[in-house]
Amino acid sequence: MAQLIQRNKRKLGLTTFQEFLRDHENKPNMICAHVSPARPKAHHSRTLDGMIYIPQKREAWIFKGNPCENEFVRYTV
Repeated sequence: MAQLIQRNKRKLGLTTFQEFLRDHENKPNMICAHVSPARPKAHHSRTLDGMIYIPQKREAWIFKGNPCENEFVRYTV
């Protein structure tokens, strides 16, 4: 994540952070994690859900499951 932020610091925003959470680089240690058959079963893991908060707008963008397979839903407070 730190590398993605550094490479994209001039265009940080909601869309950019959504793309960061969908990132599949560095398999099997990617941000958008999927179960890898290459890992022992005891080390199987995947992304369950995630959130992006925008305090100034009082918004939360939330997804369930892997973000590459699901849409972000906007919530306001």
